[in-house]
Amino acid sequence: MIAVPIMAVMMLLASSRRTMGDNVIGKQLRRTGWIATAAMAATVVAMFVTW
Repeated sequence: MIAVPIMAVMMLLASSRRTMGDNVIGKQLRRTGWIATAAMAATVVAMFVTW
């Protein structure tokens, strides 16, 4: 439950040039991170639906 917002904030920070400078994540890692965040969100929704 708490993982989804944490993952979203981590993705936003890791993608921000203002925060990370020249060390921002690439497009492939950004895409993979958002897919993982969406999968975690879907898992949380499924958990509440079946609870």
